Amino acid sequence: MATSYDGASDTYRVVCQTGEIHQRFQGNVDLLLDSSGHLVGIDLGGEGFQRLVIMLGAHENVVSQRRSPAEIVRGRDGQVLYVAFSSARTAARGHEKNPYV
Repeated sequence: MATSYDGASDTYRVVCQTGEIHQRFQGNVDLLLDSSGHLVGIDLGGEGFQRLVIMLGAHENVVSQRRSPAEIVRGRDGQVLYVAFSSARTAARGHEKNPYV
């Protein structure tokens, strides 16, 4: 797992794995934040066992969440390759070093 921040576009990317890009789509996600506003995880939604949450840190560190539009990219096997969201400076302190990575 890795993260990157692009200051020119104010976009934060959480890379889960590498692979050939098969599908890109836009959707709303819940950014899971700690008390300082750093990204702890991303809740992609879903029901029951289909729910997908990508965690950078421990769930116990989550104190708030913020809804955000995001680009979700999947590989041929359906696994999430990365999630990217904009307005990262204000949404999740994306311009600062993330303490969970």
